[in-house]
Amino acid sequence: MRFKYDFKSIIKNFIEKLLNFFLLSIKKKSKIDLKIQKFENNPDNVKLKKLQNLQLEYKSNPIPTLKIAEILFKKNDLNWINTSKNYLEKIKNWKKKINNKKIDNYQFVGEEFISGAFGNYWDIKNLIDLNETYFGLKKKICILKTSSLKITNKVYFEYFKPSIKLITNKKEKKIFYNINNTLKLPMGFFLPVKSEPIFREFIPSLILSRYPNKKIRCFKLKKKHLKIGEKFLKKIGVKKNDWFVTLHIREGLKEKTQENFRNSNPLNFVKAVETITNKGGFVFRMGDKKSSKMPIMKNFFDYAHSQHKSELLDIFLAAKSKFCIGTPSGFYPVASTFGVPVLLTNLAQFSTLLSLNRNDIVIPRLIKNKKDLKYLKFKTIFSGPFLWFYSDQQFKKKGVVSVENDENDICRGVEEMINKIKDEEKKNILQKKVDKIVQNEVSKLHNIKISPLASISKSFLQRHKNHLI
Repeated sequence: MRFKYDFKSIIKNFIEKLLNFFLLSIKKKSKIDLKIQKFENNPDNVKLKKLQNLQLEYKSNPIPTLKIAEILFKKNDLNWINTSKNYLEKIKNWKKKINNKKIDNYQFVGEEFISGAFGNYWDIKNLIDLNETYFGLKKKICILKTSSLKITNKVYFEYFKPSIKLITNKKEKKIFYNINNTLKLPMGFFLPVKSEPIFREFIPSLILSRYPNKKIRCFKLKKKHLKIGEKFLKKIGVKKNDWFVTLHIREGLKEKTQENFRNSNPLNFVKAVETITNKGGFVFRMGDKKSSKMPIMKNFFDYAHSQHKSELLDIFLAAKSKFCIGTPSGFYPVASTFGVPVLLTNLAQFSTLLSLNRNDIVIPRLIKNKKDLKYLKFKTIFSGPFLWFYSDQQFKKKGVVSVENDENDICRGVEEMINKIKDEEKKNILQKKVDKIVQNEVSKLHNIKISPLASISKSFLQRHKNHLI
């Protein structure tokens, strides 16, 4: 279903009603922005104190409270949840002062979600799904295009375009600037669900835990994209009835990164590729030209280094693959938005389990204590703060290290995925036991029942159950 709105008349009426309010308040809000900018690059402890002072100075302004919550989250302080609730209450009061119901029909989103990393689109899709299913609303997502940054993959953007209003006009941008600064959703952090700040990755499981019979709307590949994609497959010798799988491996080869726990060795996927090709499938290795080259194999196409690589084929291959083998990076969510099952390997940021769908399988990393060399149980790694670790430094501070999946775990995961697609296998006792552990731990953080939709690999659980459960 696509949304069609007369944005021109809506925006015009909206501007007329809010113009007077924002012309009066613009100077005051600019001051707080300037003050925050002055200490933005300071250490977190210094920023925290300065933000707390600003919070006292600008009691009704929600921005300092949100920034305090973000720092608490980075410091693994669970008080980020109550601080975020305080922020949502301030937003609510701020809207009351405006006293304009039309503002509730708009959701302001930062332009980094369409101009930044490829995977950022996933957060917009979550917001659309949340509106359609949980709230039953068709809200307008407004994005101010204030920088010269290009839209990330314009072909993919076409699928989001019916739900998004890009504000590019200078006059509109001037008016909406302060609304955007105050009301911009903290989507890279959490989304508000009935005054509760729900961590961003919990949204898919939250929706279907509450409404198990509802279907999340998936994108359908446009005919013009399908036609070009099929022409490409024919050109390289993939026949119409052949099936293929996409493979994306995050490596971080030439980048200075604090997220090596997300990187994987491509050679650990060779056995899995051979499993697929021996069954008659093809494998397209996705990514960019910085990716290290893999061995030459039958029915294996190193698309990452191909002259055929394009934005359109990136989307076509993601959308038409039988399933996608991914690592924690931005490609697999693209396949997921088209309803393609995902085998997510090497997962060490465990909140991601709750972001996946019913047909997906996860192979997590084992987390080992450096002192006694014992592995952490699921009860620990699915609790705060382990649940949200997003940097190597956080693992290091806790004295733990993540253990990369070996080729056998990945290969067995591929076999499971092929069987799951064929037979629609249900979760076994061990998988249900893990779901219960996750549900219990997450309910301690949010007063909402959330169960994982995706399954931890059966073979992985069987092999490592003594370490994990």
